[in-house]
Formats: sequence, structure tokens, C-alpha cells
Amino acid sequence: MAQERANGLKDQFIMDMHTHFLRDDTRIMTFVDMRNAVGKAGWNKELADHEQTIEDLKFNNYKKEMFLDSDTKIALISSAPSDIEQDWFLTNQQMADARKKVNDEAGSRRLFCHSIFTPGQPGWLDKLDAGLELKPESCKGYTIGDNTHKEISHYPWRMDDENVAYKGYEKMVKAGIKNVCIHKGLFPPGVEKRFPNLRGFADVSDVGQAAKDWPQLNLSSITRPIAMSAAIRSRRWRNSNAPDGFPGPPISPTSRRSTASTMSTATSDNYSRPRWWQSRMSAPR
Repeated sequence: MAQERANGLKDQFIMDMHTHFLRDDTRIMTFVDMRNAVGKAGWNKELADHEQTIEDLKFNNYKKEMFLDSDTKIALISSAPSDIEQDWFLTNQQMADARKKVNDEAGSRRLFCHSIFTPGQPGWLDKLDAGLELKPESCKGYTIGDNTHKEISHYPWRMDDENVAYKGYEKMVKAGIKNVCIHKGLFPPGVEKRFPNLRGFADVSDVGQAAKDWPQLNLSSITRPIAMSAAIRSRRWRNSNAPDGFPGPPISPTSRRSTASTMSTATSDNYSRPRWWQSRMSAPR
């Protein structure tokens, strides 16, 4: 029955437009614990086969899980900024480089990428210009500022700030960008209690006016900040195995989706190219 279902879904078009891996010199270890927790909770038993390491969160494993171990046809690499430059998941250049590497091997456009923008940070408009020169498929920002180090987030911002954010939107429109993803943070009660100063930047009260003022852009608020928080409050996810701040099992559009979008893997240099790479990475079926 399982094989019959798999065969029935093999031609399903799957795109994953919010995926991550970490840079080679990353200092961020939180997601190693998350992958271990996912395996131990039984949400992905393959992750329980061995202890997860930071290498499982870098490029090589990302490519393997996203395109070789799953039926994902198209994916988009995203990142998260920080007030500490080394603690960006990936720089805009690193995302663009990974996109080129995968697409050159595939001979088709299998991987898209964001360009991260950081309103209010010193020199952010110049950095946005540099990111737009990389021809990203879309842009992404975090209204709470530094989502990795919330305790030192110095530059939260609002989507409807005419003096700050709107300057960035103007540049995006001129560059031909249509889609702008705004990460509102995942603010369950525990996080809200610890960082009450950021709570006002995590809700969606600033979306409406910005959307009215910029009809040229598709402003998309991601992570369902209000709905997710409400769901956590009402259901508590009934899962004691999840680490603190991790709300519950990732929601997949299909049972055959990659695990990589919750965080994947490997070193951006010196990776092997399996013989079956080209067949799996050929133009989307």
C-alpha cells in the first residue's frame, strides 16, 4: 500500500520555498539539537539512526536531503540575519553561490534564493543594493531584527515605516523584485515573556498599510505569528519531547517532502558527485 501511494505521488510537483543550511564557519549549534529531537520524537526516524552533527546542517547534506533523498523539484535557499555578521545563517553571496552551483550541475533552475535585507542596520541600503545585484528571486527580512540573538536585537523595524522600510521597497521595485517575505518570528508564550520588547514587531499590525502603499510588491508574512502562537496556547502541541521553544513537528505538504527545510547540511567545497546525481537533478519532471 505504501509503495502504491508513493507511485501515485511520484509525478507530483513539489516546491519548497523556505529552506536553510548553515555556512561552513557557523557557530550556531541550536539546530543540531532540533534534528536530534525530531529523530527521537519519531517524526523522522532516519534522523534517529545516528547522532546529528553540525555537518548535517551544511551544504552537502542539504543538497542530498533536498534533491536526492526527496522528490522536491524546486527549492529556495533562505537565511536569517544577525547583528553579529558571523552569525548570519548564510550571507547573500553564499546563497547566490550555492544557487549557481546546484543549477550549473542540474543544467536547469532547480534552486532559487532570497536576498536578506536588514532595515536600520548601519549601511543596510548599500548592502541591499549589493544583494539585488545578485539577482535574487525574492527578498526577505525579519521585523524583529536579530532572530538568532533576540537578547541583543538592536534594529527591529516595522513594515509600514515610511522613513526606513519604504526606502528598501523602492529599491526592490526598481530592481524588478515582486515577492518580499517578512519573517515575523515564532513567538510562543515563553519567548514572548523573555523578549517583550520585540513582541510589537512580531505581530501583523504593520502589514495592511504597507501592502496598500506598495501594490507593486507581494508582501508575504511568514511563520504565521499570531495563528501559531494561538495554536500553541490552545493545544500546547501535546509533545513533551520537543526542546524548549520548538513548537512541534514540521508540517509537510506531502509525506515525501525533504527533511532539509527544517535545516539540513554539508561543506560547500569538496563534495562528491554521485553517478545518479544528473538523473535526479535533471529538469523538473
